[in-house]
Amino acid sequence: MATGWRAFRMSLSRTVRYYWAVVIAFVINLASTLVLTALPALGLALLLGHRPAIRQVASGAGPWVLIEMLLSPVVDTHLGVSTSNFTTAAQRLLLFGLTAALLSPLAAWIPASFLSGGILLTYAEAPSRFRLRRFLWGCWHWFGSFLALGVVQIITGLVILCASGGLLAITAAFAEAWPVWILLPSVSICVFYWLGVFDITRGLAVVKGTRNIFAAMWDAVRVIVSKPLVVSTLFALVFLILGAIHALFAWGVRPAIAPTHWPLLLVLQQAFVILRLAARMTRLSGAVTLSSIHSIG
Repeated sequence: MATGWRAFRMSLSRTVRYYWAVVIAFVINLASTLVLTALPALGLALLLGHRPAIRQVASGAGPWVLIEMLLSPVVDTHLGVSTSNFTTAAQRLLLFGLTAALLSPLAAWIPASFLSGGILLTYAEAPSRFRLRRFLWGCWHWFGSFLALGVVQIITGLVILCASGGLLAITAAFAEAWPVWILLPSVSICVFYWLGVFDITRGLAVVKGTRNIFAAMWDAVRVIVSKPLVVSTLFALVFLILGAIHALFAWGVRPAIAPTHWPLLLVLQQAFVILRLAARMTRLSGAVTLSSIHSIG
């Protein structure tokens, strides 16, 4: 427990020392998200915003107007009437907006994969001062490996999600309620160490200077097996802070601010995002700490 607490303090110290990592991650993620949201929003505003009927759609009073707009090409085709340019353009914009929504996870995954190498390298070389050239080299050097690791993480995450969902459904259907309360903590523990494996894999890849993600992943499993209390304490404290941040925003900040004060709410929401990123950086820093302990050991 003491070693886990010491590792957590070291990780938090690195996060505070290199606070610019949180700032860079926030700016890049915000920029990539704005690109995906601003373009369809601007197109809809230019095409639809000046039409009075759209006010009813926006307020929720006229949903049939939107349905008619979407279905009008089908009706026009059967009637032999050419589709209006407005309807065609509106459908394209709506399709573009849906595509942007589907691509939004990529807007978070790709920048995170690119930045992780540089951030982890900076943490690994602490307390050296920040060097932009070295940081960018680390970003590019591990970019491909961390992209591949992200694919592996998504696939294994889907497997865990489907397996746990199936077990929960079967248990709820054929058993009483109490087995579900046993299964839920088991799934939570599995997800907890699943995240730990992938975070420590990234840390070990940078600390050891390798791009072989499978060798690093095997070493990460060995770290968790050999030091379960240290790993559990470190990541439990990080997730405890993350949960406190979510609870503060959801139950404290958000209900206390009226929707009419949206500029203040927007600023506080971005502050919440920054705090979440800080918790994420603390996890990465913790992965470097555990990797260093494993290398020394």
